[in-house]
Formats: sequence, structure tokens, C-alpha cells
Amino acid sequence: MYHKVLAVRKVFAEADKVVVSYRKSSHIFCELNCYSCCTKPDIQATVLEFLPLAYDLYKKGEAETFYDELQNNGFNTICKLLVPFAVNGGEIKGCSNYKYRGLICRMFGYSGFSNKNGEIQLSTCKIIKEGQGNKIAAAPVNPPVMSEFYYRLMDIDRSLCVPMLPINKAILKAIEVVLFHYSFKGKRTG
Repeated sequence: MYHKVLAVRKVFAEADKVVVSYRKSSHIFCELNCYSCCTKPDIQATVLEFLPLAYDLYKKGEAETFYDELQNNGFNTICKLLVPFAVNGGEIKGCSNYKYRGLICRMFGYSGFSNKNGEIQLSTCKIIKEGQGNKIAAAPVNPPVMSEFYYRLMDIDRSLCVPMLPINKAILKAIEVVLFHYSFKGKRTG
């Protein structure tokens, strides 16, 4: 389990690196304190991309509680990781476990897809398109392609990448995988 988590983290580190590079070269950035993409109830993700989160929750002794909260709150809601924070007397929302967010969360807004002509096009949100259209028009031609990183995840464990699930269900299943694995190991290591 631990080696699988490390392999996913390695893919995440590579994704983070190309996204940061693209953001710097394109000058395209998310609006400050904007989490609109996180509030969509139809975000799809894989179980594998949330394995590092599930493993971290398990190591902290929080996996069962988080699992129960997910089950009790249903799966048709916004991402369970999005929570309000109090900052300077006001409230903003943010990811409660940013370090272990999924691949979709890391790359959305700064990645591309192949259009019907095989050309790579930037896929970003409506807020960025409306507020930074001039930057998008001037952006480098080849943004990082998210599907390439999903293929790298599939090389780690295809069974945990198919099918794509609603994000909270993917998180729940990742916790199930970790809890099942460690139920046979009987310890909180490796």
C-alpha cells in the first residue's frame, strides 16, 4: 500500500511541477479565494488519486470518522474536503487537505485536452475565461494534458482508476481500500 501511495505522490509532484510552469508562462491564475470548481456536485475522480488522502487519514487515526461522515452526508454534495475557514473576521472556503487533494483538483483550469482535430486546447473555468480572456489568448500553445497524468495513474493500478466516480464516492472508496488493506496487516505502518 505504502509503495502505491508513494507512486501516486510522484505523479502528483510531476503534475504540480508542470502546472506551476504553465501558470508562470501563461500568467493565468485562479481568482483569490475562489473555490467555484470545488462546489460542483458532479466532479468525477478516481479512487487511486485519493489513496494518499485515505492513507494520511488512516495514519492519523481519522479514516473511520471521515468515512462515516461521508456515508452520512451522501454522495450528491460538493467535495467533502471543501470547508469554510475564518480569516480576518471573514469566512472563506478552502480545501481541508490541500496536500492530498486529487489530480483533478491539481490540474483543473491549467490543463488541456485534444480537440477533434488533435490539437491541444486549454480547458479552464468560466471565471478564468471571463476575467482573463486576454491571457488565455496569449497563453502558450501546449498546456499540460490531464489525461496523460491519468494514464500514469493507470500504470500504478488500473483497477483503482476505472470507473471515474463522483468525488466523494472516490474518496470513500479510497478509504475502504486502505482500511481493508490494513485490516489484514493489523498495524499502522507500511
